[in-house]
Formats: sequence, C-alpha cells, structure tokens
Amino acid sequence: SSSSSSSLLSSSYRYIPEHALISDRVYNLNGSGKRAKVVFQPAARISSEDMVDTTGAGDAFIGTVAKGLSCGADILKTLRLATFVAAQKCLQVGARAGLPFREEVPEELMYPFAASSGELPTATSRKGRRSAMTTGAISAFLLAFSFSAPNETFAAINGSSVDMNKLSQLFNQAMNASSYEDAENAWSKAIELAPNNSAALSNRGTLRLQAGQWSDAIEDLQRSIEIDVKEGKTADASVLNNLGNAKGAVGDWESAMDDFLKASKDDSMREIALANYALAAFETGMDELAVKTAQTILRKDPEFWDMRAALTAFHWGAGDLDKAEYEWQTLCTSGRGFGQSESAEGVRSFGDVAYASKLLEQQLKQQLDIAAGVTEDELGNDTPCQLYKTTDTVAGRWPPRPTAALDAYLRVKDVGQALDYDGIVKEYKFK
Repeated sequence: SSSSSSSLLSSSYRYIPEHALISDRVYNLNGSGKRAKVVFQPAARISSEDMVDTTGAGDAFIGTVAKGLSCGADILKTLRLATFVAAQKCLQVGARAGLPFREEVPEELMYPFAASSGELPTATSRKGRRSAMTTGAISAFLLAFSFSAPNETFAAINGSSVDMNKLSQLFNQAMNASSYEDAENAWSKAIELAPNNSAALSNRGTLRLQAGQWSDAIEDLQRSIEIDVKEGKTADASVLNNLGNAKGAVGDWESAMDDFLKASKDDSMREIALANYALAAFETGMDELAVKTAQTILRKDPEFWDMRAALTAFHWGAGDLDKAEYEWQTLCTSGRGFGQSESAEGVRSFGDVAYASKLLEQQLKQQLDIAAGVTEDELGNDTPCQLYKTTDTVAGRWPPRPTAALDAYLRVKDVGQALDYDGIVKEYKFK
C-alpha cells in the first residue's frame, strides 16, 4: 500500500499505479458525428469483504471528474483520482460517509490538481461540502435530495429479525425504479420489512415530497427523525430540510422555518437550509428578515445565484427598486465571470494569481465577444441572466410569493403571478 493512503484502508484495498488502458478502436457516439475511445483507468482494488455499500460511488466519480476538468487537470490523471475517491466511498455505508479527507488521498493522485492550479484542491474534504445547491434542484423550493442506505447500526439493533439482504435489494430496487409508483412500492415494502428503519422512511418521504404528496411526506420524514433521535442519533439535516419543505407546502411556515434553522446547524446543509429560511420568511411577509438572511448567505458565498436572484425579488417586492436593480446586475456579471458560463470563483481557492488569471481570461473573452457583435442571447442558456430571464428556473422550487416577486421584477410591474401549491395561479401585489 502507498504510505500516504488512509489508515482506513485494509491490506486488501491497494492503490494500483498502472497506466490507463486506452482502446485501439474508435467508436461513434450515438450517431452524433462525434467519435471516442474507451479508457480503463484503475486506481484501487477492493475485496468483496471490504465492499460495504456502492451508494453514491457514481456521484463521487463524476463529481471528481468535473472538478478535475474545471481545474484544467489532465483527464487521465483525473480519472485515476475519481476512481480512487469512488472506491474509498464504497468502504462505508451511505452516499457521503466514505468520501475521503484530503490527507487520505495519495499525493500521486493529487498532483495533477496541484500542477494545474498551484494549490491542492479541497473537493474531497468532508468539511464545507454543499449538496443539492444547483439551480436544477426539484420540488418545494430547495430540496436536499439524496437517498440514504440502510442504517449502519440497524442490523445490530434489530438482531436477526430483519433480512438485511432483502432490505438492501429493496433499497436498490427503489433507487433504480423507472417510475414513481415502482419506487413508492419498493420503499413501502422496505418499510413493511423494517418498520423502524429511518433511512427507508426518509427516502420514501423525500420521494413523496417530490411528487407533491405533502402530508404523507411529513409523516414519513417526521417518523424518520423520531427513530434516529430515539436511537441517540442527531436528526439528519437533509431530512429536517425536506421536512421543512413539506410543512411549508401545507402552510405550516412557522414550524417549517424552525426545521430550516435546525438543519442549518449542520455545515453541509447550512446554505441550502438558510436559503429556504429566507424564502419562507419572504413568503410569510417577513421581508426584512428575508433580505438580511439572503445578504448573510451571499457574504459567505457570493456565487449562490439562486439567492442572488431571490434577493433581487425580495428588494423589488419590498419596494427597494434601486437595490433590486443592483442585485440583478451583480447576478448578470458574477459567478461565471463577466456573464459567461464558466465561474472564475471555481479557482479562487487556488490563490490570487490563479483567480486574477481566470478573471483576465474571461474579461478578454467578453471584450472579444463584444467586438464580434455577440449578443447576450447568443452566449448560451447557462449564463446567469439567461437562467433567470423567466421564472421557469425557480417555479416549483421557490414558494409562490418570492416567485411572483421575481415575475414582477422581470416584467417591471408591481404585480406578479405564481403557481401556488394547490395548483392555482395566484396574483400578488407588491409595493
């Protein structure tokens, strides 16, 4: 084993330093006209005894590849690191528990990132990890969407009363289901088999939340939390956040905001839970609290575009038109650098030189676009202004009042419309 490998690694889990294997044959990609070769890039071997849970391994792999590409790292070396991260994740139960700390990754694997950026990245650190914060999140405003594996201590607590192999099969069946009905059925069978399995309940609750089954979702999510607390565990922050989403959908905003605050105590959920808290505050007419909360979030993370758009809506709804315009202009020129589709903030953690270099690169790109007569509409649909050019990006994720405030801003009106949780379009009057 490599001397820099994690102490968690057993003798059967070894770093494999072979070079990548690249196919001689070139393949056509689905008639797209593009061609590619197949790459096999090993990094680790895990024995069947060490393999615990593959949940989240694919996400760990893809996330690491995305990070490598954003840093400009060599793709083959990036694939090796991604394979290592995915493999180590499989050593523990759950989608996140096994993700390695920086010090658990061999230096040989981190080198391409250091070489590309001048500093080692922290993408594989457990600290400060933000989940489900993309603008593509689904359901009631910002949903912390991640399915859990069967509880780590469940078998020990329940002895031999539950067939854990059968339970795992039902989990896999539910997570790979092609329809809501099939997934609901599989989760229900898992709960019937193991009524006190909090993971099965939280997963079914999350599924029901996505489907708009608010009351049923509340029942499942609340029960999941109660089971964990009874077993001496801390309530899962993502479950608390989703419970708040469901409560808000049925109009229980006071309790929902309390759940969001509790969820925000967990570093991994802080921003998404506080964002929901801000949206809930505006929904209930506490405009000043909504503005202050959004500003707090943006001071820590100025690249949280959803919250920047929300703050635009908050100001407009409160009658602060100049402040709304300022936040909108900040959104349009932020994040991906000069309104482009690649974020300069992605390299800020690598030092001032890397950040300044990226900003200069994007500024030159903007100037060239202007000189060539490229319009904003031609820059693509993933630039900040384009993403929020209509309320389509936020509809179904934000509560109705902030959605209507953004609608009013975009149409330069004091009246906005939004679809409410009951499926009826409602009109809101602002200052």
